Amino acid sequence: MSLSLYLIRHEDAEPGHDIPDAHRSLTGLGRRRMRATSALFASREQLDIILTSPMVRAVQTAELLAAGLGHDEPIKADRAIAEPQSVGDFLSVLDGLRADQRRVAIVGHEPTLSYVSSHLLGSRLPRSFSKGMILALDWDPKHVWITSFTETAGAFVLEGGAQSDPDVTQLAKRMQASVYFQEVTPRGGERLIDRDTGVTYYRFTITGKVVY
Repeated sequence: MSLSLYLIRHEDAEPGHDIPDAHRSLTGLGRRRMRATSALFASREQLDIILTSPMVRAVQTAELLAAGLGHDEPIKADRAIAEPQSVGDFLSVLDGLRADQRRVAIVGHEPTLSYVSSHLLGSRLPRSFSKGMILALDWDPKHVWITSFTETAGAFVLEGGAQSDPDVTQLAKRMQASVYFQEVTPRGGERLIDRDTGVTYYRFTITGKVVY
């Protein structure tokens, strides 16, 4: 099932010359702009859950968004949004969603949001996230893409990429359950980093036989 995913960069924050970066608060300008953004967002959209980086400026942005929407559910802070080890680590914050939580906002930081967006869209964004920017995506968390499929004398080789290694296993299981394939065997699940976007993905190969 797909998600309506809203990636949001925190609004304008005070300089961090004499305080830890994680403690930086929104400026008055940042607060005013986020109130206006939230009002506009509320006129068009609603959310089921808001996730945020635990850094103060992100939490304050998330709170202003929630207030503008009249969203009274708890806001969940997760360090993986602020300091992910990979795109998969960032997206792992979605693993615990309930079935009725399909409209999801994630408040985070640059350059992480640009990396994640480029990964989900399959291409580099034409611009980085400005402060307070919202990017709306319809995203299938079980995303797999096929780069090649060859068949010779009844034996096939399928190659592609996936957002996570378990997605490769799931694809192989679905193929094995089909009446059109036999002896389906996944190989690889090699973790790679895209040179252009810096995002992490898994390259895989699946072999087997085609049933005519």
